[in-house]
Amino acid sequence: MSTDSDGSNNAKSTGRLRTHFIFALLGNMGYVVFQYLTLAVFVKFYSSDEVGIYHYSTAFVVPLALSFDLQLRSLFITESNPGRFNSYWNYRRILNPISLAIIVVAALILKSEFIGFIAALGVLKVIENQTNLIYGLYHRTEGMRRVAVSRWLRSGVGFVVVLTLAITIKPDFLWLIYAYAGAGLLVYLVYDLRWANTLRRKLEHEAIPLKSLVILTIPMLFIALIEKYYVNYPRLIIEEYFGLEIIGIIGSLFYLRMMGSQVISALSITVQGRFGEYLEKGNQRALEQLMYKSMLGGFAVGGVLTLLFWMLGTWILPILFTEEYNAYVPELLWILVGSGVLFGYTFLGGAINALRLHRWKIPVQAVAFAVLIGLSMMYHADAIQILQWVVLSEVIVLIGYILVFYIGRSKRMVSQL
Repeated sequence: MSTDSDGSNNAKSTGRLRTHFIFALLGNMGYVVFQYLTLAVFVKFYSSDEVGIYHYSTAFVVPLALSFDLQLRSLFITESNPGRFNSYWNYRRILNPISLAIIVVAALILKSEFIGFIAALGVLKVIENQTNLIYGLYHRTEGMRRVAVSRWLRSGVGFVVVLTLAITIKPDFLWLIYAYAGAGLLVYLVYDLRWANTLRRKLEHEAIPLKSLVILTIPMLFIALIEKYYVNYPRLIIEEYFGLEIIGIIGSLFYLRMMGSQVISALSITVQGRFGEYLEKGNQRALEQLMYKSMLGGFAVGGVLTLLFWMLGTWILPILFTEEYNAYVPELLWILVGSGVLFGYTFLGGAINALRLHRWKIPVQAVAFAVLIGLSMMYHADAIQILQWVVLSEVIVLIGYILVFYIGRSKRMVSQL
């Protein structure tokens, strides 16, 4: 009888995982399509320099904003009790104004000529941080269906606003970005905030002391700060060495990896929930097997994208953007090779988070970032060389995460004996 019951539970669990993945994938793919269409409007109606300002401002904002995300969604999903959500929610509300203030002050000091763009995109990223935590609540209480709806609304409404304004009045590019950020704020207020408040009231609350949350997430701040600057550094340094026009093109090419990253993101979120279930049951072997399979899937997605654009890039890029992009297939291929490595170690990083070994990510990311900065400053003949250093640093992260996982796993097993 118990065997039948276990089989039934496993089947239900597998079915739930599959359902979560399907809706996460639908939401993410809708999001990436609308993001690409929005970018295509920018490229079509505005100059490469203006598009370059958008990419540079995004690269400026993302590390500062997402550093204060602190991976609260990931931590909440792997929590044993969903009633602790309110503590995460209140913590997020404290972090939001701090992160926005830091973004604005940093922009005034370092890049005041882009302050309008940076402030608008900063507001948008802070909203995304808040929404991302709400997605964790959707995941734990209702599944991923509502996440998919939200992502379609956020990206779809933004695209419609941008397209309508560009076609009808073609406003100054800064005002278009203001409207784009305003669309994101509107969707948050009308949809996500309303549903978050409804679902929060249904939970049996269990408070987490603020001090405990701070101690838990301090490593996440440094991990994210290094990780996000590491990810966005290529765009910042390419703008510095080669100008706004080049970063306008290279930054647009980076968006093409989103076709793979959204699949990986959908799978990663669903897998993280399963990691938490396995750890709660003490089944570390199952966690490792799932991690290995997911990593192979991540590498495969990167490989397929690279092969696709290697074979058809000169035909696809002019269709997606303009004829000018046809000369940048080699740069795109290096972007996709590095992305394939990242797609693989994303799941390894999720397992490290679930095991609460995340603080050991800091030295790994720091070493990879230092290598990237050092090589980029010494050798930057062209944009391709910068992108090659990115691939090397991604391999360093992969190797470092493998070491962290196996050393941490061994210590965890010894401590349980």
